[in-house]
Amino acid sequence: MPNVKFRASGRTLTSHAGLSIIGQCIELAGVDSLDGRFPTSQGVRASDIIKSYLGLLCLGMSDFDAIENVRQDTPFKQLLNLQKVPSTATLRQRLEKLAANDLQARTSTWSTTLL
Repeated sequence: MPNVKFRASGRTLTSHAGLSIIGQCIELAGVDSLDGRFPTSQGVRASDIIKSYLGLLCLGMSDFDAIENVRQDTPFKQLLNLQKVPSTATLRQRLEKLAANDLQARTSTWSTTLL
């Protein structure tokens, strides 16, 4: 059996380094263009709402409450290029509002772009 040594480090360790590829795909798909179509005055951009939830889904978390686990996680924010990570209530309410405003019709080209 190999000898494993543990040591302290000041580095930030994260289990979701794969989000860097997801962040690049989100950028290619043009998610930031939603901000002009769905303006907000509440401080969290529509694109940040979508990116945050996509990030959670890619990490295997579909529950809105899971966003609280990554709100203070700097790599999550950086890898997805988020200005602000929403709270649980904001994420749920804004996704419902975006769905009611026909978000799916405005995002139908994302899959084609990514393919």
